[in-house]
Amino acid sequence: MAIDFQAIATKLTAADVLDQIQVTAQGVNARAREVEENAFYRVIFEEGILYVGLYIEDRWLSESIETDLLHCGDTITELLEEEMVELDLDFKLPIQHFRNEKLEYVFRSPITEADQRNPETLATILLSYNACFEQLGDMGAEEDPFE
Repeated sequence: MAIDFQAIATKLTAADVLDQIQVTAQGVNARAREVEENAFYRVIFEEGILYVGLYIEDRWLSESIETDLLHCGDTITELLEEEMVELDLDFKLPIQHFRNEKLEYVFRSPITEADQRNPETLATILLSYNACFEQLGDMGAEEDPFE
């Protein structure tokens, strides 16, 4: 099945919350905004499975997210589900968290074949990932304590 990665990139560009949005043969890659370290949101085929996820190169950034998750009381799955509901998606996604062979820290969800058919759904899942993770660790913009 062919997935319209360009349509996904177009929706992400219109949302104007990510940077350096690129379409590749394997999917779509977009850099997290407001983050100094390399952190990318992706819709990507890996090992024949389509995933939406966050890929982080910096261990400290990943640990800052993990620390916030330990202290907030909600699971990452619950936080993602809340953001998906906010963007009118009414289903749950499991989240895998591990370090891959490229030494990236990965938070990703496998996407069912039914959901792969709609580039709008895939873009919205990725935007939900962004909305969820930008609130965790050092992913969001630094707040000025004097404002």
